[in-house]
Amino acid sequence: MSENSYLNYQTMLSKINTCAVDLKRICQELDLPEHATALTEVSNRLQNHVFRVGIMGEFKRGKSTVINALLGQEIVPADILPCSATLNRIVWDAIPHATIHFRKTKNGQTLPPKEISVEELSNYVTKLTAESAEQADLVEDAIVHYPCQFCKNGVEIIDTPGLNDDERMDSISESVIPSLDAIIMVIVPGSPFSVSEANFVRNKIMTSDLSRLIFVVNKMDTVRPRERKRCIDGIRQKIEGTILEKCASMYGKDSPEYQATQNKLGGIRIYPISAADALDAKLDNDDELLKESGMPEFEAALARLLTEERGILELIPTVNTTFSKIRESIFTIIMRKNAMHMETEKFEQMQKEAMEKIDQCRNGKKQKVQEIKGIASALYQELQPDIANAYAKLESSLNDFAEHYPITPDNFSNQDAKEQLHKTISEKISQEFETCLQESTEKIQTKIQERLLQEMDNLETFTMQFASQLDEVRYLIPEIHAEVSGKKKKIDEIDMVAMGIETLTTMTFMVPGIGGAISGFKDHGIMGGVVGFGSGFLATSISLIAAVTAIGASTATILPTIAVAGIVGTFGGKKFTDGVFKLVGKLRKNAPDNILMIRNNLKENILKNMKNLRTERVLENWLHNVTDETFQALSEKLDQETEETLQGLQETLTNIQIDLNNGKVHQAEVLEKLNRCHEELKKICGILAPIKMHLDTLFGHSTENTEEPL
Repeated sequence: MSENSYLNYQTMLSKINTCAVDLKRICQELDLPEHATALTEVSNRLQNHVFRVGIMGEFKRGKSTVINALLGQEIVPADILPCSATLNRIVWDAIPHATIHFRKTKNGQTLPPKEISVEELSNYVTKLTAESAEQADLVEDAIVHYPCQFCKNGVEIIDTPGLNDDERMDSISESVIPSLDAIIMVIVPGSPFSVSEANFVRNKIMTSDLSRLIFVVNKMDTVRPRERKRCIDGIRQKIEGTILEKCASMYGKDSPEYQATQNKLGGIRIYPISAADALDAKLDNDDELLKESGMPEFEAALARLLTEERGILELIPTVNTTFSKIRESIFTIIMRKNAMHMETEKFEQMQKEAMEKIDQCRNGKKQKVQEIKGIASALYQELQPDIANAYAKLESSLNDFAEHYPITPDNFSNQDAKEQLHKTISEKISQEFETCLQESTEKIQTKIQERLLQEMDNLETFTMQFASQLDEVRYLIPEIHAEVSGKKKKIDEIDMVAMGIETLTTMTFMVPGIGGAISGFKDHGIMGGVVGFGSGFLATSISLIAAVTAIGASTATILPTIAVAGIVGTFGGKKFTDGVFKLVGKLRKNAPDNILMIRNNLKENILKNMKNLRTERVLENWLHNVTDETFQALSEKLDQETEETLQGLQETLTNIQIDLNNGKVHQAEVLEKLNRCHEELKKICGILAPIKMHLDTLFGHSTENTEEPL
């Protein structure tokens, strides 16, 4: 079943790409260079499309075996991944080999990529030996190329360091997690949903982003059959508890947000498997063992997540964009054909009036663009109380930690105990800092998301007005009518109905990128909006942050998990425990005021660091960048795509003037070209219309006017 899902998706993708390439050629023939350029971008995205699947988990969870089971071959040696010190990517290639990419050295130099055999990989990406660990520090990532069917389906596997490797996980938050289409968290029955795993779900993934997370409970063959259901139920309860605890901390248990989250917990994906049995079964062609391993159910769920929940939403705006270019091409053809019956003098009068209307459209567009840019400043001011609350909550939470963290006289019994106390306090206070900061920034980001959605609704009204103004320009040219079912209809209306194009919204026609996002929000929820903003760039799935990233904003600026990672790195951890270690070293073994001195020292450091946070306006700067880049990117997208439409209309008017000035012979040649392009457009619609109907059906849409093309 999973193979069919990938095959069907790749088939659709290939057909859409072929249509985009053919349509680009037609736009070039019709002298619509802006549309041709946009279609080149569509085609490039489709050709370079790949699903990115991240495998995460603590050390010794069997990540390597899970990967090999997915691949159906022992590609990754079992002794590499548990000791992985770098990011490792597995991609399809006909010839097995690996490519090592190096980090910048302290002097700013970077070694060129190095090609090695797969067997040599452990020398570069593990901590198995002192030499390999030292080498791994110089490695940015390793790409394993291998001819495996799973990756041939257009899937790239990203192996990550262990969740309990804090330093490495910070870099993952910054560079990898936003770009993953699916996150596979590998856990085991013997240590189900550990502290680091719970912290990952709580602090690295937004609550609205959990739909791309699949929990795989590996090594289920070690659990007695009669105990397996109880084991999975226990793991599910822990996961649900972590999610609800975070939601309660952010919004309160009586909030609508908490209730909504509680109602959706049944959708958490948890699959018990035995990766070792699954791998053996695939290697030995043992269908019965494969079924018993639980792997088919997991693979089917992963395939649905990638090809339907992620991939289909990738295709919806792409198809809409392509249809919008078809519609613009049809308008060009109709206008040029109609204008051939005009006198040159009459056309010149019409052209002057048309250019005045186009200028009016352009001025209206500029005003809207400036209005959107102004929203950023207003929203920044509106959210200042939230920033103040974030600082206050953070300081209160840290002081509460300092006051109540368990410290006993045994912590001062010897030097080792003192060092362990300092280490533990540093880790725990850093976690508290990160958790509290993550909740506050995520809550603020949700408000920005709501404001952006509101503006997208406003954009729909604007684009309807914009489209009406464009129609006034197009219909300045005398219309040609035809008899259809006893009634006279305009030729362009006949074409739109026949091709199924009229089922798209006006917003999708005018600004297909933004329009696709709006229709995505309205029709498919937040996830639909994400992909609608930039077909081809899949980031954080359900979060609107990915959508903003896709239209040009910086991921590092707008993603709360990344903001938190950077702030924690600068202000968290040992920054809060500066001086504590020296103080601990001076404490006498049984002094009664030892614990009080430690707590007071912690509070002093908390006060100092919170003062630094406020003085450097860390959260204010983050908010300013988020709001500014979000709405700047949105305004640029609107400006770009509306200008593209206006330029296309001006090009059409210019070409009409050329047609009229070049006489009957030239007009006959042009008419032949226009008719040929018209027929080719119908063929393209014949290919795209069933795909669009299929995409709509997947989300319960009803599509009307499904007649065959004329």
